[in-house]
Amino acid sequence: MDEPNEADLARHLHVLRSAVVLGAQATAARASKLERKHHALFMRLRDRRDDYLRFVTNPAVPFDNNPAERTIRMPKLRMPPAACGP
Repeated sequence: MDEPNEADLARHLHVLRSAVVLGAQATAARASKLERKHHALFMRLRDRRDDYLRFVTNPAVPFDNNPAERTIRMPKLRMPPAACGP
């Protein structure tokens, strides 16, 4: 896989940062339950940006976690409904 173009990467990271800042400002009042959830998401994206985007800078990191999800899927599906949580 090719390395990402530095200029493109910088532009996309700037757009993402801008979206997170705008989203956090738009939901700062946290007036409703949905706004609180959205605001929490924007704060996680702001605070853990490097973790969420590790796949961009490290080619060894997959961009999704499907193999990990597949590993736990069948045991989780076989659990009794009360043990699965809400």
